[in-house]
Amino acid sequence: MQEMQFECTKCGRKDTLNNLKTFRNNLVCKKCYDEFETRVRVREGKATIADIRKVRYGTGAAKRVEYFCSACRYKFTRPEEFWVRECPYCSTKGTVQKSDDFMQNVMKEAEIEARSETAKETAKQIEKMF
Repeated sequence: MQEMQFECTKCGRKDTLNNLKTFRNNLVCKKCYDEFETRVRVREGKATIADIRKVRYGTGAAKRVEYFCSACRYKFTRPEEFWVRECPYCSTKGTVQKSDDFMQNVMKEAEIEARSETAKETAKQIEKMF
């Protein structure tokens, strides 16, 4: 017989009732409950270094995103849920973009430049013909 699945009210993960805990009259999964417990330990000053890192940088399972500053060329990573507005190295605003986006932009610029070079060469060849 299949057990009923319930949804964590915080993250939406579905699990059996045995694996969920009650927190403030809500059902939450073990991961969400542990995150709350960790934050409480940090707030009360009873946290370990690992607890502080979890709160500050997110859980170890969080996906990290690579960023690139076009002003100072600094590369860095942050957890996916962070919103990066300025470069942590040079503090310049508006120059930071995800590395994937940056590389796509570089490739587009190189492609456009290659097309323009090809167009210039073609124009020179046409001029030579006449």
